[in-house]
Amino acid sequence: MQMKCYQQALEDFSILSDSGEGEQAAKACFYKAKALRKMGEDGDAVLHYEQVIRLSEDQHLSGSALYEIAKLRIQQRDFYEAHYNLKRATFFGFKLKKLNNYKLFAEGVIFLMKRKTKTALKLLTQVAEKIE
Repeated sequence: MQMKCYQQALEDFSILSDSGEGEQAAKACFYKAKALRKMGEDGDAVLHYEQVIRLSEDQHLSGSALYEIAKLRIQQRDFYEAHYNLKRATFFGFKLKKLNNYKLFAEGVIFLMKRKTKTALKLLTQVAEKIE
């Protein structure tokens, strides 16, 4: 993957995910999804990130998968879907700082879309202060 041979990386990770169990399969699915993202196959990447969440018992890996899904949805400007996935992270109890920042951002944008400017500015200001 580091050599940017994404198709070959995808094939290698597919072999690992098919032959592995538990955490090995989950990690292979995670990197398979990353390769798919690099290849522009965002829909398939999300499916593999979802597999990571289903297979993994590692909170960090599962949280990272949800983070990647939310990041993709924000890039697609699908803020409601991003917010839904970030709420799932709260439900599962994932404790990643980056998840909280994205959640605040998505909520801020949603409040802007609902024309609730004061609340939106408050949330987006919190995000900006955390970035600085």
